[in-house]
Amino acid sequence: MDLATCGYISQILARLYSKLKAEPALSDEALERLFSEERYKIYFKHIKRKATENNWF
Repeated sequence: MDLATCGYISQILARLYSKLKAEPALSDEALERLFSEERYKIYFKHIKRKATENNWF
């Protein structure tokens, strides 16, 4: 994994963490609402593609 990809993934995780921390209770509905947001779908699609290209798994 290159340094740029590490930075990209850490930024996404930081955004997710701040969103999760802002939720008063981490109910299933709250998590579903968070992960249904379109920008996070795009982020994860990109990470999945990068992971597949670089054989991370």
